[in-house]
Amino acid sequence: MLSKEQKERLTGELTGLFSVVKLRLDGHEITINRVRIAENKTALGVYIDGEIKGEDIGPLTDETRAICRKVWRHRQRSLYKPGSVAKLVKEVGKRRARKIAPDLDKKITLIDPTFNTAGSLVRQFSRLEGLEVVAIGVEQEA
Repeated sequence: MLSKEQKERLTGELTGLFSVVKLRLDGHEITINRVRIAENKTALGVYIDGEIKGEDIGPLTDETRAICRKVWRHRQRSLYKPGSVAKLVKEVGKRRARKIAPDLDKKITLIDPTFNTAGSLVRQFSRLEGLEVVAIGVEQEA
């Protein structure tokens, strides 16, 4: 668990443009860097043992590594777009739409190695048991 002082230091470091934080959890080294998402958009990338494996990104399944489940962001998405659902319901009616697509309201959970804000990252990481701070910025934790 992170102390209040560590949470404040992490948030302060991660809001900067060139932020680097190193943590340790369950024998894995977790590195957090500011990464470029688009031409003028950045996010906080969470690297596990120095890498982000493409096979771990996507829908949350039973094969998803436990460390990814803990440190990456969980996002929920509808299986169908709300506009498509509304159009189908309007055309064929609610009852028939449910027969055509029984999973009309189903949502899937995706895991994503990026966080949009430092606050959301720190909130998720503060709930992790056994999290150890190695370095915040260029300083080394004692």
